[in-house]
Amino acid sequence: MNKGTEAGTKEEILLVIELNKKTNNELWKNLNLSKDNRYAIHLNEKKFSDMHGIKIQPKADLYIAEGKLPESFLSSKDYYLCEKDFNRLPLKTIETTGISVKMRTSNSFTYTKISPSTFYRVFSSFELGCGASLFVLKESEITKNELVIKGWNTDKESMYNFFSREIKNLSKEYMSDRLELKKIKEFSNKLIKEKIMNEKTISNFIFFGIGTFEEPYTAPWIFLDGKTIEKNEIPNDFTVTTGSGRSRGDFTIVIKP
Repeated sequence: MNKGTEAGTKEEILLVIELNKKTNNELWKNLNLSKDNRYAIHLNEKKFSDMHGIKIQPKADLYIAEGKLPESFLSSKDYYLCEKDFNRLPLKTIETTGISVKMRTSNSFTYTKISPSTFYRVFSSFELGCGASLFVLKESEITKNELVIKGWNTDKESMYNFFSREIKNLSKEYMSDRLELKKIKEFSNKLIKEKIMNEKTISNFIFFGIGTFEEPYTAPWIFLDGKTIEKNEIPNDFTVTTGSGRSRGDFTIVIKP
């Protein structure tokens, strides 16, 4: 589920309330935490990302804090607590309790979207991200790849030098050949996926937000389909694709189920 959507925010709020009512013991057992003097805090503000250099939505949607609060206060708040409440209450955060609320049946669900500048910091290459962003389905669209290359802060020669080392007999006229462009795109998607699966710092960033957010804003836990909290894990399979804004010059690499 995409952060910031109305449905997504509603799911997050409902989970915060359910945890704070303490009526569903299974949720607290899933977290391996006693429910006594523990409370869920909704993350409804952007946080500074070391990776992005700006404030963005954190990986977690809520986290657990500890302290003592009167039942009458919780009841007056309808059991909903957010960051504004946390800042004025005698509570302290519990690290590695960040929970990401996910609905795997949602068509809008993504693990992450990565801009060119962030992609370079993570994968050390503009060319790799550019290759995955190429238009290859229709002959009529391949002229758009001039904009793609520019948007990914690279150029035709750098692209050729990068991919010709890996793709045998790559033509220097690859920009006008849809099949050559398709080879580049397929290779790029495959290599990105391999790097995510095999390099822990990259997978930690993609799936947990580790390395980009401080605690408790990472997401070592997930809440699935409105049912259960469980340990967040690297999925066995996922798809590398692009965002919907390529034609408008908005380039992102999207990791989704």
